[in-house]
Amino acid sequence: MASGRRRPPIPSPDELAEIVHERGGRVSARDLARELGLSGGAKAELKRRLREADPRGARRAPSMVFCEVSEVDADGEVWAESGSMPGAAILIRADRPGTAPGVGDRLLARLSRDEDGTVVGRVFKLLPRASREIVGVLQQAGGNLVLVPSRREAKQEFFIRREDVPADVEAEAGDIVRATLQPGGPLARPLAKIVERIGRSDEPAAVSLAVAMELELPVSFRPAAIDAAEAAEPVALGRREDLRDVPLVTIDGADARDFDDAVWAMADEAPDNPGGHVALVAIADVAHYVRPGDVLDEEAFERGNSVYFPDRVIPMLPEALSNGLCSLRPDEDRACIACRMRFDIEGHLLSFSFVRGLMRSRARLTYEQVQRAHDEDADPLGVVAPLFALYEKLAAARRRRGTIELELPERVVQIGPEGTITGIVQRERLAAHMLIEEMMIAANVAAARALTERKAPCLFRVHDKPDPLRLEALAQYLEHLGIPWSANAQKPGDFTRLLERIGEPALREQVSAFVLRSQAQAIYSPENVGHFGLNLRRYAHFTSPIRRYS
Repeated sequence: MASGRRRPPIPSPDELAEIVHERGGRVSARDLARELGLSGGAKAELKRRLREADPRGARRAPSMVFCEVSEVDADGEVWAESGSMPGAAILIRADRPGTAPGVGDRLLARLSRDEDGTVVGRVFKLLPRASREIVGVLQQAGGNLVLVPSRREAKQEFFIRREDVPADVEAEAGDIVRATLQPGGPLARPLAKIVERIGRSDEPAAVSLAVAMELELPVSFRPAAIDAAEAAEPVALGRREDLRDVPLVTIDGADARDFDDAVWAMADEAPDNPGGHVALVAIADVAHYVRPGDVLDEEAFERGNSVYFPDRVIPMLPEALSNGLCSLRPDEDRACIACRMRFDIEGHLLSFSFVRGLMRSRARLTYEQVQRAHDEDADPLGVVAPLFALYEKLAAARRRRGTIELELPERVVQIGPEGTITGIVQRERLAAHMLIEEMMIAANVAAARALTERKAPCLFRVHDKPDPLRLEALAQYLEHLGIPWSANAQKPGDFTRLLERIGEPALREQVSAFVLRSQAQAIYSPENVGHFGLNLRRYAHFTSPIRRYS
């Protein structure tokens, strides 16, 4: 007997090709089936159609897009926007009664054009609504309050009625608030009800919290996760390798909030490796405390990474771990996973091994302290000089390899004791920064090699070659600036040599930004295509386990 329930529609192979094209060529059948509400035979059919889909045949203007409703105008017409069509307004039409979406709804729409050229999207599938909440700033409009959403792409203001301001919330114009969307007719002005006052719009702390709420970042941990973290105990030596006599040090920014990697190096005393070095990169053994499928693993997976604001951090793990047992603080025993490496005089990685160990950091150093110790030859711990000696070899090997070297200065927001912004300055890029960068890259390469050589699953950090169309756009941009360059660049070093020809620092920074936009986006993938920017065959992220789930 046939069920009366209407089955969710399945996009055709051509429509799936558009979706694959829109998402950069990488679509998981499992994730797409979940988004479309497909299961069983429908899910199997989706997989079959995905195999038939050819994103290379997708037209430049997509026929099917994911979009979000941004406005219901005064005539009751519904308008949406799509990330695959920047700047385009899509008029949404529903073929069946009761399926008209509202502001904030996400949907999959089939596109066409009216006779007047208007882009029309017919509802193919309404997707689960991300949230009925909105964060924004209150403004005075006559005798009423309106809520202006903090999201730039939001087109509408929301009317706040007197009854929609709770008695226990004191909110006024200039306040940042969290509100819920209220029902209203298609011609009615959008309504919202205040849930809580976050703070004043000129307070950086309130702005940070508002951004976190707007992005639906999980600010707090479940009590069970906090309990699990606080119940964790320091690790005994047991079967671990004792590394406490090795003078490992952490080197981070002065404002660093967690210390998850430590380094050490010395000249290799083996007679078969003259001029070579041995080194250790030790990272916190987070996996000892966070087991697959437990409450801490679930919390970390939900977050994916720690999120940093100028005045705060939303950690991936509870503080008892992120700032406690998994932070490599000086003079405290810590469980670690260490990568032991040998390099020859040319900076080539000769061999490596990984061990679980127990370490004790000798010092928490800043980049500035390490640079000063190197420049002034003041190294009381005796750890800086060997690190720089190894770095010079690794840097030389990198130059020979040929990588993309962009000049994109990092800006730092300075926060005063009152929590207000006191300035925005350019962070100086020191050799000490590059020292740590090279050691982390070496350990990450070793991790990728170790897993692939053992034929073990590996989540690679991959960076594909740039799209020829983007390179053509870069060539046209450079031609406009009077800089000759061929769009046939095949090697990472070609981009670095381009930048080296530009003498003016401001122009070099400007071109660096355009070169960056011409590149593919680095992603995590179980399929290894190498890392184009670093010119590496295999690369994974072994480091930063406290703040990065991958």
